[in-house]
Amino acid sequence: MEYRENEPMSEMGYSSDLNLELDDKDIEIIRSKKISGKAFLSLTKEEFKTYGLQLRLAIVITELIKEIKGETKEEDLNRHFDKIAERLDHKIDRVSQMKKVQLHSEVMWYIALDTNTEIDKGIFVGS
Repeated sequence: MEYRENEPMSEMGYSSDLNLELDDKDIEIIRSKKISGKAFLSLTKEEFKTYGLQLRLAIVITELIKEIKGETKEEDLNRHFDKIAERLDHKIDRVSQMKKVQLHSEVMWYIALDTNTEIDKGIFVGS
């Protein structure tokens, strides 16, 4: 029996673009380790590989775990911050220097350079 993306995982609302393709052997490897719940969600790609899962499957499972734990959203925010910092020649180095504000119904990022308050000088960057 093979589990594909249109079966249990997607029914629970997890990733439409991750195709797990778990077969009986893969499932037995996971079951034989008797790891479930929070312990399962703590496993790394390397640990899945040491259990005997193929690299591709280990990567897919760890990406799904990140999605379940909400880590991908934080990583996306960090990537967005890095892009803004790069556009500003790295004049900012901490997320605490950024404030999200709304101007005329448009969301903008306000960056206060070398200031203590957001009402001091700054640069507006489109979202």
